[in-house]
Amino acid sequence: MVTGITPQKHWPLYANLAYGVTTAHDPSANTETVFAMSELINAGEMSGPRLFSTGIILYGADGDFKAKINSLEDARSALRRTKAFGAFSVKSYNQPRRSQRQQVIQAARELNMLVVPEGGSTFYHNMSMVMDGHTGINTTYQ
Repeated sequence: MVTGITPQKHWPLYANLAYGVTTAHDPSANTETVFAMSELINAGEMSGPRLFSTGIILYGADGDFKAKINSLEDARSALRRTKAFGAFSVKSYNQPRRSQRQQVIQAARELNMLVVPEGGSTFYHNMSMVMDGHTGINTTYQ
């Protein structure tokens, strides 16, 4: 996805259309850009497949944009903010404790949203995400 100024024409969207993609879900994108492009596509002002996204990830590790989730209310607040941008899903990324991931799932259920976590850790870690009710899981095993 692009960041900064929203282009009038975005070649990756044309490429998707050329290959027959009519709906896309980006599980990690710049919030302002992806939802602006989605609205432009819906309004017929920009060409592209129907575009859905989580917007920015709910990042659990330390960093510039860490999503601090230490309670169910923290999770509700983060998801309400994401939903207000236009998301129907959220990407839970590197939330270190299982209880934090479960709080995100509970908040998502209450707000009728989907949760896609970042997998790829150990088999048991990924299975705990499946057992807890994540919508889908991204994994790569080598």
